[in-house]
Amino acid sequence: MISLITVVLAVFSSGGITSFAAGYECPAAEHRDKIIEYEAATETENGRVTYRCEVCGRVYVNILLSTDHVWGDWVTEKEPTCTQDGLRRRTCVKHGTNSQTEVIPATGHKYTKRFIPASCTDDGFSVYTCSLCGASYSEFAGAAAGHNYVVTETIEPDCKKAGSKTFECDVCGDTYTEEFGEPSGHRYQSKVIKAPGCEEPGETSFTCTDCGHSYLVSEPAIGRHEFGGWTVETAPAAGVQGLRYMECLQCGLRREEPIAALAKKAVFNEVDAALGSVSFSSLIVFSLLIYSDLCLVFWDRARKKKYREKRFMEKRETENYDFN
Repeated sequence: MISLITVVLAVFSSGGITSFAAGYECPAAEHRDKIIEYEAATETENGRVTYRCEVCGRVYVNILLSTDHVWGDWVTEKEPTCTQDGLRRRTCVKHGTNSQTEVIPATGHKYTKRFIPASCTDDGFSVYTCSLCGASYSEFAGAAAGHNYVVTETIEPDCKKAGSKTFECDVCGDTYTEEFGEPSGHRYQSKVIKAPGCEEPGETSFTCTDCGHSYLVSEPAIGRHEFGGWTVETAPAAGVQGLRYMECLQCGLRREEPIAALAKKAVFNEVDAALGSVSFSSLIVFSLLIYSDLCLVFWDRARKKKYREKRFMEKRETENYDFN
């Protein structure tokens, strides 16, 4: 019994339709077909010739078209794509039940090429894209070259920050920055703006000799006066008070004190007063009083001068001290 496998493809050959039966592979180089059945075509009916390979047993049928068909136009039932075949059909206009089909071959891809050159970080590629369906693939076109960095800016370390170097790729412009060194720290030098007084605070500035940064420090007031000796400004006279004062050696504050008036009889005796003249003894006493007052004045001035010189030297030493 002949087993006919399902027909999967139809092509035209010698005025008939040859239908191939699939599923057989002949071990011989070519099939050795033998007719096993024949049915002639008529004016209205198709005929057929059935073949079988004597080697592998493949069976196929050759359709013999009727002699009276009038075929209409081809109608596409399935459009072909880049990868799949299409199908079209035509029908006999005299016998509507009879039709023929034909495979429309796949079109295949139509590729366009786009070249992407290699960069510093990415490989190069050639990209191929089908203009019909959008399918694409790529081919390697060169390895990434890597960055070529050069130094574009250098900032040396300063008092507060470490140094830095900026690098830039001279191909693509990529940049990065790295630090170097350590902050040097401030080197301050002091300067007395205002020395502290007995009651008023002083002020000292500290300025960095490298970057100019500065700040002020308030110095507390001494909190007390340091007075020198008394100085007679007005000597007392008979019946008239005198005046003496002393000054603070630091701020110059003046403190005054009256000197009691001299008794008239201590200088002039009654006889001298009655005569309207001064005795020699009264002149001696008065001269001694004036001399003693002058000695006090000169002694106090010398003491003040010595104190001021001492303070000046201390102040110079303080101002020249370098605060690192």
